[in-house]
Amino acid sequence: MRWSLAGLLPSLSLVLLANGFPLATDLPFNIEEHNLTQSLFPRVRDPGSGSDTTTKTITDLFLLHDGGGSCNDKLETIDGFLKEARLFHEVVQKAYAEPFGFNLLLWNAWFGVQPGPGWKAPATDSSNQALWGTIGDHISRVAQFLSGGGLVNPQVPTEKPRLFCDSGAAELQSLTQRVRDHEGKDVVTRRDPETNEPTDYLKLGTLLEEVTSHPDTRVFWFDSFKGYDVEGGANDKLCPDEGRVAAVSRPKTSWKTLEQDGATFTYGLANRHMLLCPRSFDAVAGKTHGVESLAAAMAKYPEAGVKDTATFLDKLLPVGSTFYHELYHLTDSDDTSDLTYKMNQILEYAADEFIRTKNAHNPETYAMFAMAAYLFQKAPSDKLPALYNGPYARSPEAPFQKL
Repeated sequence: MRWSLAGLLPSLSLVLLANGFPLATDLPFNIEEHNLTQSLFPRVRDPGSGSDTTTKTITDLFLLHDGGGSCNDKLETIDGFLKEARLFHEVVQKAYAEPFGFNLLLWNAWFGVQPGPGWKAPATDSSNQALWGTIGDHISRVAQFLSGGGLVNPQVPTEKPRLFCDSGAAELQSLTQRVRDHEGKDVVTRRDPETNEPTDYLKLGTLLEEVTSHPDTRVFWFDSFKGYDVEGGANDKLCPDEGRVAAVSRPKTSWKTLEQDGATFTYGLANRHMLLCPRSFDAVAGKTHGVESLAAAMAKYPEAGVKDTATFLDKLLPVGSTFYHELYHLTDSDDTSDLTYKMNQILEYAADEFIRTKNAHNPETYAMFAMAAYLFQKAPSDKLPALYNGPYARSPEAPFQKL
């Protein structure tokens, strides 16, 4: 059941924060009880630069290749994405570790987490705790990966996931083509009994009959790990000119020795991989993930309590948010899906008790929340913190005001 905010609004006298900003009486919690003056209103000298001192680079976390699909000419940019991902994740982890007051307002708005009495903690009913646990699981998996701990339950424990940057990473295969094994060799099904020369080969259409029955299915060969990936769309390239921005492969559950048509062979074995298509590097003003950097987004810091479409949250996300989004796919247990990319739908789904669990498996929800948390926690010293418990920046003095 969704709590009624109106029923939780206490009659508070004005509370003056240490930073000099008064809070109005329409808050559902007592500011002094939550010590929010220190934990939620930090001041930063250079918004967007952050305090990240981690020395790991993208090559510490991913395998990169020199051949087709190489990211070598984009490493500096992707390392920038990685730094921003860490900055995002720091504020997300902080908000999760301190789930009360304004933080809980954000969790409620973007994920539908229901508050307990006084907004001091999430409600303790089983469904709400399950939702809270789902969110925490995704956050911890991303944290483990960013810290260099790798993937949870990787298919190849000693290997990092691969990162590719264009369609050259793989070749489209015809279903009539021969299957190749983990060494890139054609899989033989029949040989001449006298000469032992191959007379027939296993075909992709035979091997993948079940998964390729749909006419739009595409099979790609990755020479980097001598294996295949199956795509559900009708695109003949991993990165079509229109459409895909980025992707993460699904986990392979059958990379074992197989027997088919008299042939015994082994697939190429690899962990999941991430693909950043050329469009994922393009900053397009006015589009989601369209700001050139997190620092540039902070330079546009909104006026809290002013409804300005130019500073709606989805207009402030930097281009590197795509990388952060994909981290939730990469680290999942095959339970994330792109339910929606749209800000208003995410907010609607969070408010719907029948959809909010799916929303908690939606990577874009985490990207939106991360931006909202960063803007609130890292406000410039001369600005009132912008509270994005909705599409636009509300004032913490009046967090439920309709503008």
